Amino acid sequence: MELEDYDKACEQILTNSHNLVAIINLVHTVNVTENILYKANKKQMKLPFIQVMDAEYIDPSEFQEYFSENQYNFVLPKQNVHKEILNVCEKIEKRFDLGDSKKAFQTKNGIDLFPIKIRRYLRQAKASTDIYIRIGSGKYIKLIRAGEEIDREKIIEYAQKGEKFLYQAKDDYEKAVEASIANIIRKFGSKDLTKADHLGLQLGTIKQVQDVIRNLGISESVIKATDEVVGSVEQVLKDSKNLKGLVKKLLSLKSSFFTRTSIMNYLLGAVCQSVSWTSHQTFKKLIYASIYCDFGFEPDEDQLATILSFDNERIEKLSSYEKKKIKNHPRLSAAVLEKSAKFLTDEVSLILQHHEKPDGSGFPQGLTYKNTPLLSCMFILIYDFTTLLVASCIKAEELDPARIFKQLPEAYQKGNYKKPYDALKKVLKVI
Repeated sequence: MELEDYDKACEQILTNSHNLVAIINLVHTVNVTENILYKANKKQMKLPFIQVMDAEYIDPSEFQEYFSENQYNFVLPKQNVHKEILNVCEKIEKRFDLGDSKKAFQTKNGIDLFPIKIRRYLRQAKASTDIYIRIGSGKYIKLIRAGEEIDREKIIEYAQKGEKFLYQAKDDYEKAVEASIANIIRKFGSKDLTKADHLGLQLGTIKQVQDVIRNLGISESVIKATDEVVGSVEQVLKDSKNLKGLVKKLLSLKSSFFTRTSIMNYLLGAVCQSVSWTSHQTFKKLIYASIYCDFGFEPDEDQLATILSFDNERIEKLSSYEKKKIKNHPRLSAAVLEKSAKFLTDEVSLILQHHEKPDGSGFPQGLTYKNTPLLSCMFILIYDFTTLLVASCIKAEELDPARIFKQLPEAYQKGNYKKPYDALKKVLKVI
């Protein structure tokens, strides 16, 4: 990088920062703390900053502490930057993925285009609306027409070229989403639904609702669909004499953490009945929290949703982005729901606290059995137990709830956890 370009780069950071994604500085820098480029970035945007240094003259590790104030800053030795740069860029890309589930609309010929993460189209068979791709600043072309089959190879090709999003007309996208949810709601109203019908609809609804929230936030249709799940779970529980058989049936329909959420709903309902918390309103709060607590995770991140503690040995193998997402998702989920008048303080609190632990090792508040509300204790206990249960068996035939229950730490028998603990033990018929 020429010195002239270096000066221009500083100017661009301060005046046109919205066009920047990351900064890679190749200029020889004796003292990083006096780096004008770094200072300009820190003042304006605090974007990921990569400082390339000559390892023959300077030990990059000397600057790690200085750069650690932003976990997306890096010092790379010039000698092997070609080996490291792709890994670093992937981390930077995921940094922006952390909060990009809802993007600003783009405009083409007066039409608002809604950006959808490109990988989501890989799970679709046909395009519900016209799909566009951006070919330049403010320029879009139609990639797939409404009703056409999704060309997976084409999508993958664009993804490999670095495309993060494809685009749909905002109005078309919202209509397609509303139609899909309306269709689900109609199905719940069908006569003579079997238990299997109910379970399948619940799984599909949970998946659809979480996807809509990621893109559009809370809507009336999302609330109505969730109410249908609440009513469906209540109905199935009323007619079900064998909870273990019900859980086995759900495991046979395994669909990542959507199955886990549905199993959790039934355990919450059964425990509520056991402790005589049978009011519809209490049960509804728990089901809402169950469905919405992990919507911040993408469907291909279900492995992150199964990590219950930062003491877990799997944490060491995760990227800094993944660790941050695990730690932040209770606050992020609660913050989204707080903006909706449809949610009560209880539901938001359940979501905020669902990764707390009776021994104080949880997050984000570090609550213990001494200061965690009773309803949250029930939710946390069922959440942790269900996650461990689903992870313990690949096939429904391997299900052994009693064994998993006995593995729960003793701390779950203290304070406000004691009553739901005993109730779950009774429901599972653990001797």
